[in-house]
Amino acid sequence: MDSATPVLILDEVDKISSGNYDPAPVLLDLLERESARHWRDEFFDMEFDVSRAIVIATANRPQDMDPALRSRFREVAVGRPARDDLPALIRSAWTRHRSQHPGLKLPRVLPDEAIAGLAEGFTSIRGLQRTFEDAVARAARRPGRLRLLASDLAGGNALKLVRGMGGGSQ
Repeated sequence: MDSATPVLILDEVDKISSGNYDPAPVLLDLLERESARHWRDEFFDMEFDVSRAIVIATANRPQDMDPALRSRFREVAVGRPARDDLPALIRSAWTRHRSQHPGLKLPRVLPDEAIAGLAEGFTSIRGLQRTFEDAVARAARRPGRLRLLASDLAGGNALKLVRGMGGGSQ
């Protein structure tokens, strides 16, 4: 029978708690090829062969992971973006964000001055996304046609962006 190889992504496994229920034994069974051939999912109350699954785990602090669990993964360290990488990262994040709000008249690209200001204040991609969300929320609260203005993105902070940014599909 033809089948696809499943990809399982376990996000932030360093935050798994061994409080009331320790998930490490279940995950260890999932990660060992022999036991994964007959892995039982308690929710579905069924046995699956997940021995060919690709398992990817993320962790902010791998040193906090259960050592037995950590030893089952090949670690790839992903560092913070370099300062020179931030403009491309911001442009990409803006393109994705803009596509999620087709009803808003948002600029196709952010002006270089806006990107430089956002790069200067960059702390995380999550923070950048929050900045974009806050800007859209500010724009949505204004009466009339929805349009993003420079002041929406700046949030009233010292960050000064380009005049006339709300011009639409630039």
